[in-house]
Amino acid sequence: MGEWIPLVDYAVRKGVSLSTLRRHIKAEKVRYRIEYGRYLLFCDDAPPTEPSAERTLVATEAIDMIT
Repeated sequence: MGEWIPLVDYAVRKGVSLSTLRRHIKAEKVRYRIEYGRYLLFCDDAPPTEPSAERTLVATEAIDMIT
């Protein structure tokens, strides 16, 4: 069973950059939908048990850039 998650969360979970994800969205390589102006991506794997400190930092910086 999968879930729809925000772009930043998907990036952290998959270990890829936001730029890469945006390119994948444009090329329609990932399942996505836009809800209230936000991109949600479909993720069908289990969430990581413990995110690495580096990935958490990257996600936090990405959120700061968006807001």
